[in-house]
Parts: sequence; structure tokens; C-alpha cells
Amino acid sequence: MPFSLRTVPLSVVRLCALLLGFVIASTVALAETQVVFKRIDTQYIAALGDPNATSGTGAQTWGLWRKDPGPRGVWLRRFDRLKTTGGVAPAKWKFDQEDWWLDENGLIMEKPEFSVPPGKYLVTGDRETISVLTVHPMDDSGEMRWELEYGAKLYDVTHLPCRSARYRPASLGAVCTPDNALKGAFPVNPGHSMPAVPGCSKLDYAVLFVVAKGTETTASASAQATCRSSGKKHPGLRALESADGSLVLCSNPDAPSAVAGQIPYMVRRADMRSFADPSQQPRCDAKPRIESKCNGEKLCIFEVSDALCAEPEVAKHTTHVQVEWKCQADSSWRFDRVERGKELVFDCRR
Repeated sequence: MPFSLRTVPLSVVRLCALLLGFVIASTVALAETQVVFKRIDTQYIAALGDPNATSGTGAQTWGLWRKDPGPRGVWLRRFDRLKTTGGVAPAKWKFDQEDWWLDENGLIMEKPEFSVPPGKYLVTGDRETISVLTVHPMDDSGEMRWELEYGAKLYDVTHLPCRSARYRPASLGAVCTPDNALKGAFPVNPGHSMPAVPGCSKLDYAVLFVVAKGTETTASASAQATCRSSGKKHPGLRALESADGSLVLCSNPDAPSAVAGQIPYMVRRADMRSFADPSQQPRCDAKPRIESKCNGEKLCIFEVSDALCAEPEVAKHTTHVQVEWKCQADSSWRFDRVERGKELVFDCRR
């Protein structure tokens, strides 16, 4: 099921590992304000937008599931039974013939809550990126702005296996019903569009996992001291767990970003390829995303995943990445071949 914690567990232990797995020391003076997050049971945002965007408008069209809709859904093949109950699902939500949702497995889901309440959310696609999503209050024109921090793109925090689509009558009087959905079109592969249904308009939504909600606050002296000593490294971001169990994100907005020449390693070539094909096709150029990984860090370690490829349809068929790289101080190039799920290491500390 696309959003089920049974299929994609994101427990508190997992969250701690994501946030605190790489502990580093910092002596940089930090800003006085931190964003403090409180853990919540995972919620799910249905988002519309350019996958490569870091900000935009239209958040008033985004929905929020406060509970995992997967286990609460009804299979397409059981829609007749749902009709006999007046559209009331076993989980007590009500089916709306004028506005209904499907997941990639062919489950009819309850509608999310519209719109996502303004605020700050710690979001992830259950891959390697965690970011702060800010949803701004609605302006006078009815628009709600959104933005992701620390350079994250909407694609980076999208859970790729999840597919969700919203179906509504294509025109006045059109019959838009799950009866017309082609059951053989499910399940839908990651990266593919959801199937069209005769008589319906369709919107495909990205799905983001919300693992904590936050507010900006003036940190106590103890929190500031902790920010200076440890935390998980993200571009421009350090996250840590405070004594009361909240998650504190510490940033230094005045810190200069890395520019060409300051990055301690160089990448000549980086291709994602497939062992299954003798020609090692398809291929995907992973160099741009690898070059942006480590900023100015001399020791850079990250997992090889489809997030290194800007083409999701190509990435899902790859098995490994081949990289030619060297430290700035070196004269010769190195070659690494690393399988997906394993770590690529650039070590230029000497």
C-alpha cells in the first residue's frame, strides 16, 4: 500500500537515525533562532508542483492525510460493496462520487483534508533528503505560497513508490465512477502516471511524508550549546534531539556557501548503469547531483540511490553508479563502482 507504515516503516528509531546518524563537530557561531520540531505520527501531504521547484504557489490545492489512507482504503474490486453501504467505508470515511482518490495499487482512498494548514513541516520522501517545508497563509488573492529549505526540490522529498490521483467529473453531467477504472492497470510502477478513467478529469499528486511539525523559537543557552557541538549535517542545516525529545534544527544563515575551487574533490564522470544489460544501458548522468552533495566537506559519504538521477524512469532500471573522481590536490583520477543501497565515499582529508 502506498502510504502504509506496514510497507514503508518510518518509526521514531528510523527518524532518529536519519537525523542523527552522521554526527559531526562544529565550532561555527550559530544564529540565535532555531526551528524546534515535535515528532508526530507520520502524516502525508498530497502536493502539486514542478518536481524541480524549491518553492512556488498553489499550496491551497495541496491536501493532508492525518492518518495513513492505505490501510483505510477500499479495493476497486469491492466498490460494489461500498455502494451497498451508502459509500461508508469500513474505516468510517464517506466516498464522494464527485471527488474521489486512487492509489497506485487500485485502492479507493478517503479524500485528504484541504488545504494544508500554514506552518513548518519536517518532510522526507523516505530516501536521503529531509527538509523543512514552509506553507504560508493564504493571501488576498486566495494563493498559498510554499518553500523548501536548504536547496531541496519537491522531487527530493517525494516518496517515489507512492502514486495518488484525484478523479472528478470531466464535464457537467459526466459519469465519473470507479466502476469505469481499468483494474488491470494496477499496480502502477513508480514514476508512471496514474491511469485515466473514462468520464473523469485526473490530477496526479506527489506524496510527502510529514514526520514532525515545528515553530521558530529563540533557543535556550543549552540548545545553542548543543547546536554548536553536534548534529546531522545537511547543506546549511544541523538537526539534533534536545533533552525534552523535540528536534532542533540549527542553521547559520551567514555561513558562506561553497564555490568552485573550494570543493575538495572533482568529478570527471558519473554514470548510473545496469548490470543486467551487457551494454550497461540505460545510463543516467549522475555527475551534477553528486557534485552538489558535499559542499565543502573533505569527507563526504552518501548512499547511492535513484535520487542521483534526474530521470526517474531511467533511474529505476539502474543497479550501480560508476564514478571517476579525484581530490583537488591529487594528480591522478580514481575509479569507483558502487551498487545502489551502498555508500560512495570521497575522502580528501589528508
